[in-house]
Amino acid sequence: MDVVGFVGPVAYSAAGNETISSKICFQRRQRLARTRTVLRAIEKDVIVGDIPEESPDNDDDFEEIEVPEDEFDVVGKGGAPEKESQVLVLGDLDVDEESDEPKKWSQVIDVAAPEDGSILEDFFFEVLLESHDLQYTLTMDLDKPRPTKIQSAVVPWALEGRDIVICSHTGTGKTMAFLLPIIEQIEEDSDEVQAMIVAPTRELAMQISGECDKLIQRMDVRSMPLIGGANPARQIEKMKKNKPHIVVGTPGRLAELYESRKLKLSSVRMTVVDEVDQCLSQGFIDTLGSLMKRVSNSNQLIFASATADRVSVRNFALKWMKEPMLVRVEAERRMPKKVSHHYCVVPKRKRIETLRKIAFSQEEQVGSVIAFVDSQSNVDTAAEALSRMGADSVVSLRGDADKRERASVMQGFRNGKAKLLIATEIAARGLDLPEVSIVVNLDLPTDSDHYIHRAGRCGRAGAEGTVR
Repeated sequence: MDVVGFVGPVAYSAAGNETISSKICFQRRQRLARTRTVLRAIEKDVIVGDIPEESPDNDDDFEEIEVPEDEFDVVGKGGAPEKESQVLVLGDLDVDEESDEPKKWSQVIDVAAPEDGSILEDFFFEVLLESHDLQYTLTMDLDKPRPTKIQSAVVPWALEGRDIVICSHTGTGKTMAFLLPIIEQIEEDSDEVQAMIVAPTRELAMQISGECDKLIQRMDVRSMPLIGGANPARQIEKMKKNKPHIVVGTPGRLAELYESRKLKLSSVRMTVVDEVDQCLSQGFIDTLGSLMKRVSNSNQLIFASATADRVSVRNFALKWMKEPMLVRVEAERRMPKKVSHHYCVVPKRKRIETLRKIAFSQEEQVGSVIAFVDSQSNVDTAAEALSRMGADSVVSLRGDADKRERASVMQGFRNGKAKLLIATEIAARGLDLPEVSIVVNLDLPTDSDHYIHRAGRCGRAGAEGTVR
């Protein structure tokens, strides 16, 4: 998979735990090329290179270069970047502000993921789960007889009642890692809400709810989504009728239903916050705290995200969890192994045309493409420009779209009717888009975490992908 970033002449990239020297090439009309070294020091974050001094604003084309990993000039952790390049390192410092001492997890489990998408050989779900209905559904209905690495690491501890933070890149099966222990522990004879799953966006909440419905299809376990944008009166009526054991929702709607005394949380024994770092960064910290105060005293907590090892998440976990443990996949490498990262240096006026060429290339087989922009207005601008160019297999996802519109866009993109999705950060987290082969950063992400989550839309479950 490739990840590519371009904004005017600015180049952007990400890689593993090393300081790397790569080159960006500019192609002029006269076919003269000049290069400029852009350093990217990635111990745990992303580096942004500076703008070249003589940007080729009159270029008619661009040249894209992939630097193979075995050709990287590794400077090492002690190496200093060249003086000609200005480098910005983004990220949290892993230190408690009050004590100046690192805060520690009670236990850390590192899980090494193989190239094949993390599937274990000769290890079946019957080893982890007691429910025969759940085992049958996984094996026969979903064709998933074996757990992934993260599932085999998380499920036993979760079934023991441990509070867990899951740090795992996309496509490793972290959603099922928390759904399986929830479903396994539901008391089917009860009419009470026993588990609550919180997600920062409607799309992610609906996706989790859909995955849950697949897993419980042969069981007397009931699940229900509670998301913003939907009619609350209808949700309340459906809750009264169906009496769900598991609710999956966005923070605001869950809090609203609780405050109006329509959602009872006192029987909740397991709470999951997916994409927890995004929930915190979007200002939901007080809402999450309020929800967690209302659940059972014996409540078990699980947090999950590809970047859940951040200090902000750790501090939040230590506040609410009992002896939290961190389970992380590939702690030494924050990107899926088969994702390649490309630099594209493009004049600003040529960005949309370049995106069209990448997404609708006739020379190579290109799967679905996601292009990320930094604002809702830029979503409209890019979509309209592509429409004028005759690109009709394009859909756009805006944060202010209503529930039906957003669901329609996602369905069209998933089933292949649309080749290119233009979106803001709303599409960068958690969504299962298995056929995406290219991610394009039309506008640069604000920090390394956003880059990691954007790039994670491709390269799922060991597949190849490209970020540009």
